[in-house]
Amino acid sequence: MDLFYSSQGELDLDDPTIYRGAYWDELKTVNDMRAYAWSEVGKSFVYMDFFSGDMSDCYKQQRVRVCKLAQELADNFHTAQDDTVANREWWKKFIFRFNDEVENQC
Repeated sequence: MDLFYSSQGELDLDDPTIYRGAYWDELKTVNDMRAYAWSEVGKSFVYMDFFSGDMSDCYKQQRVRVCKLAQELADNFHTAQDDTVANREWWKKFIFRFNDEVENQC
């Protein structure tokens, strides 16, 4: 059991039923997941830093959390690169946690 406290309440990240959405069907390999995560992290920074306009102050606390997640991505980008079951699970959980953090960004 891998409990995570999300915007949806307490969830078990080991529960396969929480991974719903069209993009989950596309993320089959570690390489797919790494590319998706990299893209989402980049989009989040661009949104917070450039697209949010006068609301940029609203994202100061969230930016700190996104930076921590970005560091986690960087720390695991090469160490979790092999297409193994364990690495696919790690990336799936990372993507879920990251998407939960930025779900309020347009």
